[in-house]
Amino acid sequence: MPLTNPNGNNLIKSSTVTTSDVDASIESTTLLEVNANRVGATIWNKSSSNLYIDFDTVTTVNSFAVKLVPDAFYELPFGFTGIISGIWEVANGKAVIREFV
Repeated sequence: MPLTNPNGNNLIKSSTVTTSDVDASIESTTLLEVNANRVGATIWNKSSSNLYIDFDTVTTVNSFAVKLVPDAFYELPFGFTGIISGIWEVANGKAVIREFV
């Protein structure tokens, strides 16, 4: 559930959403490139395999920030604008990504 801010004047707003799909891979792959205009993002693991995500150029199944089980959904909780990479245990399915700018 998103955090709330009682002072709505300080909210960062987005009016544009970019959608993309990234095919599952057993090698580290870029899910989102660096984007200084990004204000948020969502990632849905549309795979029957676990997806490991990190906020770096390389992710491994042993070094990651977030583990998404099959059919799980992740909402980037803050204004991170750097690269996001991921790797699956088995290469099937994809990540369905929405980037808010």
